Formats: sequence, C-alpha cells, structure tokens
Amino acid sequence: MQMIFPEDEGTIPTIHTYLYHGDKHHFVDFLHPWCHHLAVTDDLKELSILESYSGSEVSKVELDIEGDISALVSHPNDPLIVVVSDCGEMIILGITDPEQPIILAHFCLQRKPLNLIKFSHSGK
Repeated sequence: MQMIFPEDEGTIPTIHTYLYHGDKHHFVDFLHPWCHHLAVTDDLKELSILESYSGSEVSKVELDIEGDISALVSHPNDPLIVVVSDCGEMIILGITDPEQPIILAHFCLQRKPLNLIKFSHSGK
C-alpha cells in the first residue's frame, strides 16, 4: 500500500493498494544478500517467495510446524531463512534458488515458545 498526498490543498490523502494476495501476511523479510525477493508467511503456515518488483509469487513451501509461526528472519549474508513457532520448533530454509526453496533442517528446540531469532554479525 502507498499513501498519496495530493498537491491541492483541501484534498484528502488516499491509500492505493498495489499488491494484495487476499490473505494476511504475518512476517515479511527480504532475502539477502540480493534483496530481489521477499519471504512472507501467512495464516496457513506457508512460506511464499515473492518477487520484489512485481509482487508476483515465485514459489510456496508448506511448513509442517507445530503451533503458529512466531518469527521469521533472513540471514544478512547468506540466502537462508529461519522460521520459528510458538511451540519451540525451528525450520531453516535454503533459498539459493528462489523458485525452489529447500528445507535444510527442522528442529524441536524446546516446549516453550520461541519468539526471537537473531543472526549475530560478530559470530558470538
């Protein structure tokens, strides 16, 4: 969505929708290091890869994860996406080819919710 502020005084600003897939996207992040694509998650526990410029869907992966998705983060230097759930599960996806994302690992780390994931720049 984009908000347009007309130059004429007294005219009300309007919001224009440029991309709408008919669903709520809970988490959105750029795929690094190129940033030509976006990774988005929805209510159905699916991860979609969208082309940044046109908004078209390139691929979709169904995440077999317990509970609801509580966070999504992209690695700052490598084409990796990590998704965690509120039941303590973590899925690592490799996105070297955005048209064919690959689930690299699926872990159950704990029974408590995971709600923060972070990649360290320093490696600590």
